[in-house]
Amino acid sequence: MSAIGVSGWFLIALLGGALGRANAMPPVLPVIPPRNFDVTVYGAVADGVTDNAVSIQTAIKAAVDAGGGTVRLPAASKSYLCGPITLSSFIRLQVDQGATLAILGYAQYPLVGTGYATWLTSKGATNLEISGRGTIDGQGQAWWDAFNADNNMPHRPYMINLQDGQRVRVHQITLKNSPSFHLALTNDNDVMIDSITILAPGNSPNTDGMDPSGQNYLIRDDSVSVGDDNIAIKPGAAYCKNFFISNCRFGTGHGVSVGGQSRDGLDSLSVTDCRFTGGDNGIRLKANRTNGGACRHMQFTNLTMNNVRYPIYFTSYYGNSSPDIADPDSVITPLTPIWRDVVVANVVSKSTASNATAGFFWGLPEMPLDSITLANVDITAPKPMVVNHAAHFRILNSSLSPTSISASDATPQVSSPAFEIIAAPWPVVDSTGHDARFEVVATGTSTIGYQWYADSKALNDGGNVSGAKSSVLVLKNLTRGDAGAYTVKMSNTSGSATAGPASLTVLEPSTTLVGSLRKIRKSPSARSTNLLGRRTHRHLKIPQ
Repeated sequence: MSAIGVSGWFLIALLGGALGRANAMPPVLPVIPPRNFDVTVYGAVADGVTDNAVSIQTAIKAAVDAGGGTVRLPAASKSYLCGPITLSSFIRLQVDQGATLAILGYAQYPLVGTGYATWLTSKGATNLEISGRGTIDGQGQAWWDAFNADNNMPHRPYMINLQDGQRVRVHQITLKNSPSFHLALTNDNDVMIDSITILAPGNSPNTDGMDPSGQNYLIRDDSVSVGDDNIAIKPGAAYCKNFFISNCRFGTGHGVSVGGQSRDGLDSLSVTDCRFTGGDNGIRLKANRTNGGACRHMQFTNLTMNNVRYPIYFTSYYGNSSPDIADPDSVITPLTPIWRDVVVANVVSKSTASNATAGFFWGLPEMPLDSITLANVDITAPKPMVVNHAAHFRILNSSLSPTSISASDATPQVSSPAFEIIAAPWPVVDSTGHDARFEVVATGTSTIGYQWYADSKALNDGGNVSGAKSSVLVLKNLTRGDAGAYTVKMSNTSGSATAGPASLTVLEPSTTLVGSLRKIRKSPSARSTNLLGRRTHRHLKIPQ
């Protein structure tokens, strides 16, 4: 196999009110006023016994009344125990290194109606952060034992559920042993989740690591080992757009998923430079006829997997691990799953487990998987790849072991093109002082050379430029002078081509950026898929 360097952040400009293929911006980070509110001043006691919910909530209220600030839990030898608390705008909840915030015990935790209330929650908060180098502990064992004894018990609490927020960051913190999901973000926009650790035993029930929905997410440098989905993007909770996941490590769990509810749709997802070890799945798209929607423009690149049962698992029969190939066509509805325009490139997966499979792809007879490309993948597993109900399914310059493919109502095209561009660079809009990435995906039977150009001028590494001769071009610390048209010329012994131009638009810092977003939000032409709001109507046909 020839090596290709591929990764992706789908950053697309929205200029002049015209909607492009995707409308991406880097997340606008929260701004928290420089005030500190130590919870011990408000009566919190780190003794592992006292319920500190009232004291911590009082500290949060004091911060809100002052216009915002950091609510701090200082280091202590025992945990700060507490029941449910509500977070607010312009608040940073900071758990210092050496401090532990722990959930109230199962026997004492309040039951609200037919379920247990989320532990840490917010509704409609702007400029919100959860950080610190300490630990948030869900003390889940008692909850898991109760669920395993009776899975009809009242709904267990999520550890964190942030709803309808803007400019949210979760940074450096360790989350562990949640009773149920660890970090749920429902219809939140402009979100960064970076350098966090999420831990739960591999056999703990429904302990998802992250369940995000909304727009403009940057998830990077995280480590997640849990008992269910490591990350499950949820287009069933809100329309999802512009997700970038990079440099994460995944252990036990069900991998990086989209679904199992996708009825609100997803556009533009990149997962790159990640490592998976010992999980059930690597990358997974999942829905069924009762909860599907249109999901497209997804790119999974530069992934390494070791002892993962299903390195790639795409299914429109979620909940049915053994669909019947004779299942008849059904009527296409707004809930029909649509998986389209997916690139999986530069992936290495090795597994010796007897139940491991080289890949599982199963669409619907009335709505096949469409335009799926695997390029430069190297997968070894005891069982062969399965491809059923798929159109325009290509496997390029790849190595599969076993080499056979079990296929029905699908004709996978397996070939070794001497030179081909798989995905061209997309436009970028960003602000001064930020970094910009342009990326191209190509494959060939001999080594590919790259040369990037800005307004037809060849670029070299140095200054703010790196990757001028690789598949990924990075421009650091942008200035207005970096704006322009970027192209990349690629060649090997068999061919050459130029991809682009992709425009770079450089705005002033966040005040201008936010102002531009507000204008976009008001634009009638952006109403259906704007950057900050939800989609207002459903497309019933396959997106073009």
